[in-house]
Amino acid sequence: TDAVLDRLRPLLESLELPKLGYDLKRVGHLLANHNIALRAVRSDVLIQSYVLNSVMRHGLEDLCRSYLELTPIDPETLLGKGRSKKQFSDLAPDAVLEYSAQKIDYSWRLAALLAHELNRAGQLAEVYRYFEQPLVETLRQIERNGIRLDSSLLEKQSEELAQQLE
Repeated sequence: TDAVLDRLRPLLESLELPKLGYDLKRVGHLLANHNIALRAVRSDVLIQSYVLNSVMRHGLEDLCRSYLELTPIDPETLLGKGRSKKQFSDLAPDAVLEYSAQKIDYSWRLAALLAHELNRAGQLAEVYRYFEQPLVETLRQIERNGIRLDSSLLEKQSEELAQQLE
């Protein structure tokens, strides 16, 4: 695993190579666990979908069915469930390759389709580009590092707000 990550590191950290995928905040966390910074994220299918329609289900499988009319390989079919659930490392390389290639292919298709839909929706493309997408990295950093609160300042603001509401 380390050898593979070492070879992928320059690509994942490159600012010249735009990245796209599904739930890249989670992917960023996983890579950060290996001291790899995911940079130049261009399209996150999960966020694109949410901006377009916040009330629908946003799982990758749901998006594939809704937008592509395709049914992806179910990870539970590959890995099983419960006590006998396997890890990807337990599977034959061909099975992992097929599953991974399909996720990449479907994410690529969804990213293009959802970008087109966002552009057709007018201002939603700007909401995604200027607000939602940049916030992903900020939220990832907050989740990873936590925040520091000034409890005395918060208490003071709470009292001031309470007075204003009276």
